[in-house]
Amino acid sequence: MLKLLPEVAPQHLGLQAPFCDLTLYIQALELEQWSGYLLFWEKSPETILAPWWVKAALLILEGKVVNALSRDELGAESCFGNEALFQATQSYLAGAKLSGFSLPAQYARLLSGVGEEMQATLQTTVQTT
Repeated sequence: MLKLLPEVAPQHLGLQAPFCDLTLYIQALELEQWSGYLLFWEKSPETILAPWWVKAALLILEGKVVNALSRDELGAESCFGNEALFQATQSYLAGAKLSGFSLPAQYARLLSGVGEEMQATLQTTVQTT
């Protein structure tokens, strides 16, 4: 999933547990119908998308978490879905920073595989190959 995320300027950068309650933050994103992705990272990277810094990632479509992944200590993708959401929360509470990157809902929908856009894209790809 990380390889597919486009590099965009962060909307929120470096949020931390002592100053930002994760549950309330995600609820606010839901109320705003926000689409994009959240990255949880531990060190101060030159580029947030460098895979070795990212502990977890959440893809959000119109305020709902539609995909999640977590990475182990060696940087390999270790779990997905609800387990990854739990790991992301644990990383955040243990001191990982959080950055939010806004995307148009169409992009988030395409990346998540939810909806007709993905099916149409897949059909087009199959027909052209």
